[in-house]
Amino acid sequence: MSRRVRRSGMTMPINNSRFVGRSWTRDCDYLNFDFEDSVPQSQKEHARTLVREAIASGQKGAAEINIRINCAYPEVDTRAAVWPGVSQINFPKAETAEQIQQLDALITELERERGIRPGTVRIGATVETTLGVANSYEIASSSPRIDSFGGGTGYDMSMDMGIEMFVG
Repeated sequence: MSRRVRRSGMTMPINNSRFVGRSWTRDCDYLNFDFEDSVPQSQKEHARTLVREAIASGQKGAAEINIRINCAYPEVDTRAAVWPGVSQINFPKAETAEQIQQLDALITELERERGIRPGTVRIGATVETTLGVANSYEIASSSPRIDSFGGGTGYDMSMDMGIEMFVG
């Protein structure tokens, strides 16, 4: 698996057609089309139907195409996200190696079904809870597809630790 330096990227809700349609003009190394926090719950099902259109739009430029799925809906989101042209599935709030291993197995199945060269789609794992931090070595070591790994700070981590970030 070749490693490419990614210096700049942009994350946007996949259901915002204005953002997605112009995303390729931003000259980023990667575009991260989001199913997770930026998409309201009432629009998640529709958002899953927009992947191939987003891939086509993003590929007008030279950026890699990433999709951030929901940790609460890994199977349905991954089935919607893995198509030719997708470089990476980003898994937020990773807490166990088993989650990543299940994601790897599903990606492998979808690559085979959809004519994607085996091993093409990478995984980006983000830990955002104390359990994820405690299991970080196991998570980072759980799949050869892991290409990016990080996290441990921010709003989700603060909430998990019982710390309110926006007091007053």
